[in-house]
Amino acid sequence: MIILFFLLVTPIAASAMKYLLGDRSVHWQTADRSSAGLLPPPAEHPDAMVRIFAARTVRWRGIFAVHSWIVVKEANAASYSRYDYTAWGEPIPSMAS
Repeated sequence: MIILFFLLVTPIAASAMKYLLGDRSVHWQTADRSSAGLLPPPAEHPDAMVRIFAARTVRWRGIFAVHSWIVVKEANAASYSRYDYTAWGEPIPSMAS
């Protein structure tokens, strides 16, 4: 039981400390949304592709949650399609090249 407690509480406590000691002045609306370069250029990968990504959410929610999105590319397509879902609205498709 003690091991289970530490496996659950330790990561949450570490995330909380990172949040409390970090820079909390950054607002989510000004977050950098440019490409992180995780995908190869579409022309270099002619096969169809499906990728699922996740990243920590901003501010205190990042202690508990991640934001996920799916990127797909049809065979020989010139660009990727990114699909996000936000809890406060409709699914938001956007293009990421």
